[in-house]
Amino acid sequence: MTHVIQVDDLRTYIKTERGVVKAVDGVSFSVDEKEVLGVVGESGCGKSITALSIMQLLPDRFASIESGSINYIPRDGNASIDIARLNPKSREMRSIRGKEISMIFQEPMTSLNPVYTVGEQIIESLLLHEKMNKKEAMMRAVELLKHVGIPDPELRVREYPHQMSGGMRQRVMIAIALSCNPRFLIADEPTTALDVTIQAQILDLMKRLQQEHDMSIMMITHNMGVVGLMCDRVLVMYLGRVVEEAKVREIFKSPLHPYTLGLLNSIPKLNPKERKKDRLIPIAGNVPDPSEIVTGCRFAPRCPRAFDKCQEEPPLIEVETGHKVRCWLHE
Repeated sequence: MTHVIQVDDLRTYIKTERGVVKAVDGVSFSVDEKEVLGVVGESGCGKSITALSIMQLLPDRFASIESGSINYIPRDGNASIDIARLNPKSREMRSIRGKEISMIFQEPMTSLNPVYTVGEQIIESLLLHEKMNKKEAMMRAVELLKHVGIPDPELRVREYPHQMSGGMRQRVMIAIALSCNPRFLIADEPTTALDVTIQAQILDLMKRLQQEHDMSIMMITHNMGVVGLMCDRVLVMYLGRVVEEAKVREIFKSPLHPYTLGLLNSIPKLNPKERKKDRLIPIAGNVPDPSEIVTGCRFAPRCPRAFDKCQEEPPLIEVETGHKVRCWLHE
């Protein structure tokens, strides 16, 4: 199957007062056509920085791509483009961002501009990429709002973000992301700030739209339930590195890395027959400060199965076809 995007040995560093933070430190993965890739891990593991690196939306004063490549295959099938080598403000990057690759951000209230109407924010990409006039773009904005399930779109298109609920604002963000029919969509925890009922509606909407538009999606989340519902393949990240990669069924059936197992053990079990204990089994400790220099396996200080060899950093090895893990237990 053809890769839509191929990331190889990506390293994104952030400058802080305490030194350089290796937020993304040698990450490699690919996303195929019509595939949904889930990227999971605790806060501070580098998921969002990876997404912002692909979009070239890093704050250039503090963050930069130090090395690696992000090869994107355009919709027209021409030669791949290494996004990591493009200037974020260049015409070529601007023609890709929003048109070919789009992103749904984590918190719609801070992502939407409060002084512009919803319609004005939707038509921005249409005017830039689709060569529409303002009237045509506004008609398209109404269609998009209707497409994502917002009632009375002719009325809502003239409203401001603060006049909408959290679920409706998230639908607006999806409408903006889909306005130019992108080939690759990045969804950065699109349901985090929503209640469970609205979460289910948003996930159902995204699944339907993905099938209708034949999109490839990179779904960033810390919710393993979302992974099981939405994704085909999973990337587990910890402290800037990939620690396990496999198909969804394999991750749930036979997780190999102790960190992956810890994430799965943290899921509440609602069925009394499946619930062995009343209490959840949390992962001990916290994610270390990214500015700290960690030697050896980065998960070793929190790992219940750590042993002497964990003082050396393990490589990412392929245990079975398509199932990779970074752990000495599976050497």
